[in-house]
Amino acid sequence: MKSMFRIRGLIFCSLLGLLLVLQSCALLPPDQPQPTDAQATETQPALLTTEPLATTTTRQPSPQPSLTNTEAAPTEVAVIAPDSQVRRLVPAVFAGNAQPLPELTDNLPVGLQPGGLVTTGADGEAEVLIQGCLKLFVFQDVTLQRSTCRRGDSASGLAVCSAGGMTGVLNQCASQIDIQTPGSTAQTSGTWFAVIYLPEDRLSIVQVYEGVVNVSAAIDPRAGDWTQSAQLAAGNLWFTAPGEEPPVINGITGREAQPMEVWQALRPELIQRYPNLDDWMQAAEQRAGEENLVFPDFLAPPAGQVEAAFTGPLWDNVLIQRAMLEGVDWKDLVQQNWFDFNIAPRLLLPNYDIPDARELQVDRDAALKYLNESGYWNDYSTINIVSLEGDFNANQFAYSLQSALADIKVPAEVFTVGEESFKVFREYSDPNVTSPFILLETSGEAFSFN
Repeated sequence: MKSMFRIRGLIFCSLLGLLLVLQSCALLPPDQPQPTDAQATETQPALLTTEPLATTTTRQPSPQPSLTNTEAAPTEVAVIAPDSQVRRLVPAVFAGNAQPLPELTDNLPVGLQPGGLVTTGADGEAEVLIQGCLKLFVFQDVTLQRSTCRRGDSASGLAVCSAGGMTGVLNQCASQIDIQTPGSTAQTSGTWFAVIYLPEDRLSIVQVYEGVVNVSAAIDPRAGDWTQSAQLAAGNLWFTAPGEEPPVINGITGREAQPMEVWQALRPELIQRYPNLDDWMQAAEQRAGEENLVFPDFLAPPAGQVEAAFTGPLWDNVLIQRAMLEGVDWKDLVQQNWFDFNIAPRLLLPNYDIPDARELQVDRDAALKYLNESGYWNDYSTINIVSLEGDFNANQFAYSLQSALADIKVPAEVFTVGEESFKVFREYSDPNVTSPFILLETSGEAFSFN
């Protein structure tokens, strides 16, 4: 028995000595209190927020763990929002999530949050890219919102609302997209098409260039009364406006698939109220070419420019300049002469360079007032409207301008001259010449065959 107790005592002493050695080498931690419930709760979020990243990241051990290593960032990664950005193509473009929208000052892409707005100026164009697969071309004078037009619609990252103008849609997403206007919806899972909204007439137009689009029309948007969805195939267009009956434009009935060629019948009824239609079509044609996409040539009429340069001391008077801007209906003049073309009248005055005078507001009463205040009728200068020999289009326009000036009691005569005389009048380099001139020149594709 004593030998057994002696053996057990030796074993006990050996174990005790071993424990003391291990503790002195820091291989066995000393006794510590267990964490309280509050401490356990405090560390729990760190475990949950890092868990979604376990499949894509490798966690490294830290000698001193702390909450700052696992706060907000993993949680933000777990909350996935549709990714989108906007890029300026042509100035001016404004984009953001709050008014006033900041102007994009370069062509670099910037983020666009859900609910954000994109607007373009008279010459502006923008590109919106959503989730890397839905590309939207926002053309001149357009307002586009990254949300649905109606609150009741399900919020999708691939839904936008066009509140005015023309938006080209190039969809390469696998999911269904929804391009809305206040009076229509166009849904598809892959195609190239355009949506136009003309707010003054509440008119929505859809043109399909490739693929198939499902379209639906609002009969009574407030009551949620809509037509059944219908398929619109490539090479067709469709238009609608709210109301029980479909709209009829120049004998063409809406809410029905119509061949794209009927655009040539719709355009004359719309172009006077919406002169941007031609600009939109030309911009869409240009973008289609850059993206190697199809686009019907006949949708974009040939473009051109008639330039009117005002030379002579008379035009230094700002009041007389304003009379020319407001007293002449420049849009009407170009449409009278070249209705089937997209012709922009450019005005070059000492204080003004108007790239497209079709946008000017006409007020002949104000023009007469400016002329009276300027003392123009005291001298009664006759305006010389001059075009180059051989520029038959400019000469044709000269007679229309002469008639328009007569409406505000400004006399004018029309002349054609050779290149040398035209250059002298343009530069006003002859000191013996003091008469006021309006020198007309035409250029562009629309005049290339004339």
